[in-house]
Amino acid sequence: GAQLSPAYGLLVADLTGDGNREVLSAGNLYGAKPQAGPYDASIGAVTGFNSDGIPVGYGTQRTGFRVEGEGRKMALLTRADGSKLIIVARYDDRPLVFKVNSVVIPVIFTSDGE
Repeated sequence: GAQLSPAYGLLVADLTGDGNREVLSAGNLYGAKPQAGPYDASIGAVTGFNSDGIPVGYGTQRTGFRVEGEGRKMALLTRADGSKLIIVARYDDRPLVFKVNSVVIPVIFTSDGE
């Protein structure tokens, strides 16, 4: 059957420097009623847009953006040296930190560990 997951954390920003914004999402909800079961189908997602404005999904293996657990809020930080970090808050877990280290599609992230 189909798997569902709510998206609680969304970030919309131009991460590739091409003038088009990408959308990052993270979610999951483990505390659902037992009849419904957990909503745990998400490991995060990166969606870009081609030159015609059509959405293009970039897989986790290509981007390195993987959010295990219950992703909540996301924030984009630009450091003094111009590098960018994405902070992902998770429910009852440590936040994740991803460094944006590419300006070409697909966006490539490195995680500073779990």
